[in-house]
Amino acid sequence: MLKQTINMEVSKDLNLGVSANWDTKKFTEIWAQATYKLSDNKNSFSFARFDHTRNLVSAGCDQKLKDTIHHSFEAIFGWKDYKGIMGHPIALRGGVEYELSEKTKVTASGSWDSNYTVSQEVEHEIDNHWTVSATQSFDSANVGTKKSPYHIGFAASYKL
Repeated sequence: MLKQTINMEVSKDLNLGVSANWDTKKFTEIWAQATYKLSDNKNSFSFARFDHTRNLVSAGCDQKLKDTIHHSFEAIFGWKDYKGIMGHPIALRGGVEYELSEKTKVTASGSWDSNYTVSQEVEHEIDNHWTVSATQSFDSANVGTKKSPYHIGFAASYKL
């Protein structure tokens, strides 16, 4: 398997890239991507992607609004047997990360295609040794099956 990735910085605001896998007989993966900085914020950019192998094209943005606030969103369009939202060839996904304080973080993400999923995690550092977290998620693909669509979890970790 051969893998090649090329990224070109066309200007200070624009990057173009392509990645491909080749098994010496045919290409097994081919992706192309462009990123563009939307504003003066060097940590935020928009992007467009093309996945030749899966017949998908997508566009979105990744925004680091402050050191404590990060958002990322994407819309996907598929052709050739792609089932997305309510049978249409479109899907959405996104996520957010917030640092509420030096010791507490919240992350949440979701996606919507032929099913939808949502998840959230809260993590809190009690002191230099103890960290606790709680997670919850829902996956509509599991509704009506033996697998529960809901997951709730709690964790605690100790660092020496």
